[in-house]
Amino acid sequence: MSFRLKTLYKISSHPLTRKSPLAALKRYFLFHLSQRLFPYTQVYPWIGELRLFVRKGWAGVVGNIYTGLYDFEEMSFILHYLKKDDLFADIGANHGVYSLLAAGICQAQVISIEPIPETFKQLNEQIHLNKLENLIKTHQAGISSKPGQLYFSKQLGTMNHVVLDPHSPTDVLEVPVFTLDQLITGPAKVLKIDTEGFELPALQGALNCLSNPALHAIIIELNGSGEKYGYTDQTTDQLLRSQGFAPYRYLPFERQLEPLKDWRKDQYNTLYIRHPENVLPVLQQTPKIQLLNQAI
Repeated sequence: MSFRLKTLYKISSHPLTRKSPLAALKRYFLFHLSQRLFPYTQVYPWIGELRLFVRKGWAGVVGNIYTGLYDFEEMSFILHYLKKDDLFADIGANHGVYSLLAAGICQAQVISIEPIPETFKQLNEQIHLNKLENLIKTHQAGISSKPGQLYFSKQLGTMNHVVLDPHSPTDVLEVPVFTLDQLITGPAKVLKIDTEGFELPALQGALNCLSNPALHAIIIELNGSGEKYGYTDQTTDQLLRSQGFAPYRYLPFERQLEPLKDWRKDQYNTLYIRHPENVLPVLQQTPKIQLLNQAI
């Protein structure tokens, strides 16, 4: 199956679009037609009062235009769990769609961290578009187990990552690096970590944050990409379990948590939860949210 056909299948079979797949495909084709006619950044309505700057190639953003919530389970968890003044940390924020949901819909306080200067600029533009500067604090920085400097690729969009060899043929730039314990100074309730294989060093620099009982959930990308740095997903899983977290699948329509034996292999992100008996009642009591003519 070609990449285009896989994309169309994913859009039309998404949990929020499978009842009206033609409408989702229409959004896809109209967006691409619009970008062909007017190939510049455009503004699209999203969820509630939120809006998004979108442009062809912004993979972390445009999928939400087609499907409502591209990362359906994880984004729904954010919407159903975070409350006003909770602290959410978005590590590897890219354009900040998770940050926008947490601040714009849940009214949570957000720390949003993005290492790549151009993407960081676009992140702040998304925040300014939605007038959320008072709720989202941004840091242009990398995250590791200790502070210093690291090299990052800069031409790979959502796939930009740490480059250990500065003489690599990959186009790189040097970025200041901090630990999460340095940048997360309050009691974070939820973390989202998407550092393209550098998740383990990020967690190793967050031991104070991880041991804080206020932290209830972590959404983390585990897809084998840490192997290029000598890290395995199993090692990351073991670190999280040592702090009392375990993997779960969130079922947004049912408002249920399904325990898993292992991290997710069917998708990139895995939801880890500590004390699910305290998390589940919050998920179940949150009012439904309207999106794409349905309630979740």
